[in-house]
Amino acid sequence: MAEETVSTQAPLPEPESRPCTSSLPHVGIPGWLDPGTSDYYKQAARVGVQELLQRRRVYLNGFTDSRGNHWCGQCFWRCRLMDLGERLGYPALDGLRLAAGTVAWLRYAREVGVVRIEDAVRFVERLLRSRGVSLP
Repeated sequence: MAEETVSTQAPLPEPESRPCTSSLPHVGIPGWLDPGTSDYYKQAARVGVQELLQRRRVYLNGFTDSRGNHWCGQCFWRCRLMDLGERLGYPALDGLRLAAGTVAWLRYAREVGVVRIEDAVRFVERLLRSRGVSLP
């Protein structure tokens, strides 16, 4: 089986110029998406250069939630929470200390730490599944 050559010379997309909805500090691009790092080479060997370039492009361009808020690649889980909230109608969730309404959910998504965001996403996904809603 021939090995695919891993090159950092492939054209890379420019980062999206729109600012992230979250004003929390961001730490930069992960090593496995940063050309020239050993993690980048390992990931490219594992998934292929074209797939890795696509993943990098998605990360750099970020995500737009169902309300039109733009989130950078690091804020995927924040975007996911807002999209799930849309499906639920942005209810109050006492278990998360999250008030009802779009504004409260957006404030929560913008301000709480990464661990709380990921926990909130898992909580809301379980809630939706318990209601028979299929998730992508």
